[in-house]
Amino acid sequence: PSEFDFQPGEMVQVKSHAEILSTLNERNRNRGLSFDKELVQYCGKQFRVGARVQTIINETNGKLIRLPNPSVILEDTFCTSRYSERRLFCPRRAVPYWREVWLQPTAGANPASRLQPAKTVEGADANH
Repeated sequence: PSEFDFQPGEMVQVKSHAEILSTLNERNRNRGLSFDKELVQYCGKQFRVGARVQTIINETNGKLIRLPNPSVILEDTFCTSRYSERRLFCPRRAVPYWREVWLQPTAGANPASRLQPAKTVEGADANH
């Protein structure tokens, strides 16, 4: 279960890079989800939750995966390929998934937004 259960429309702040690193294993993963170096540029900034993600499609084998630990998509965050080799400007603008442990509520967050039905993304592509 998530500590926050962030819902679409809520404003959140991405934690600092150091705080996020403390949640990762030696392969830069948190419960299987990688924190890619492309995501560091978003640390410390505020974004609106766009959707909750419960299932994804593994791009390498096409299989549908149900995430044991739901994640969220943040609006206006995507792969820019600035820091990764062999992704040449990432023309797909892949949307990353965020663990809620990497996020924190913003000051003055609107608790009324929790009354709105949650938007869930099914069948999204997996992170790079």
